[in-house]
Amino acid sequence: RPTASSDELAAVCAAAFEQKPSQQRAALLRMSEAVAALELEYPDVEVSLPGPWRTILEDIQRIEQDRLETAGMHRAILESVDRFTPSPSFPYEIQFTRNAVAGRYRVEFLDEKNGLCLEVDTLNRVTPPQMKV
Repeated sequence: RPTASSDELAAVCAAAFEQKPSQQRAALLRMSEAVAALELEYPDVEVSLPGPWRTILEDIQRIEQDRLETAGMHRAILESVDRFTPSPSFPYEIQFTRNAVAGRYRVEFLDEKNGLCLEVDTLNRVTPPQMKV
C-alpha cells in the first residue's frame, strides 16, 4: 500500500481525470481496475469520475465482457455447470447470468440466489485480486 496521503491520491486522480480519456482498450481496462481498487482500498479518497470518463470506463468493461462471451470457453463453462444437479453434498441449483453487475464490478457469471460469482482469468484479462476472495 502506498504511503501517499488521501489528499495526494485525490489530487492525482483529479489531474488524471482532467485529461481526455484514452482510446486504447488495454489502458482503459487498467484504469477501470485502478478506480475500483482505489474505491475499495482507500474509501476516504474522493474519486469523482467526470461523465465522459465514467461512460467510457463502463462501456469498455461491457465491450470486453461481450467480446469474451463469444469465446468457446464461456459456452463450455455453462455446459459444465448445467450438468450440476442438486444432491445432499451439493444442495444448490446454479443459474448463472452472464455479463452481470456485482457491486462495483461487471463479472462474467453471477448466480445471485446462491451468492456465487465466477470470473475466469485469461491471458489478456486478469481478475482483480479483490474479487478472488
